Amino acid sequence: LLTCAFQRLMMYRKESRPPGYCNELFRQLTGPGKPDSWINGFRNVFAQGIEFPRMLAAVEVPTLIIWGEHDRTIRASHAQMFQRHIPHAHLVLIPDAAHMVPLEKPEEFVRAVVEWKDNSWLRPSRVV
Repeated sequence: LLTCAFQRLMMYRKESRPPGYCNELFRQLTGPGKPDSWINGFRNVFAQGIEFPRMLAAVEVPTLIIWGEHDRTIRASHAQMFQRHIPHAHLVLIPDAAHMVPLEKPEEFVRAVVEWKDNSWLRPSRVV
């Protein structure tokens, strides 16, 4: 029940949720070593200490950041922070999507990946 309540933050529209999603999210949150991974991820993003931006700055490969404009789990302002700190990062904000962009907006997600793959990441950031 708690997992299903949490997932409401992850989807912009309830009807975007695939069947069985609550059970899958529960499985992902409770598998061996998974709780620690999730907690460390959230701690890194939300702590906003000096170390996390340094870790982002150490990323040496071109990076595509795809983020839902209405993400209530980790706000879009964090995506902009990722972009500021990761060298060669390209940010695409997807409208009418929250945390689960590939499930909510699969066409837009794939379009962003294909355009980036074709070197569109060299252009300024934009909203799809």
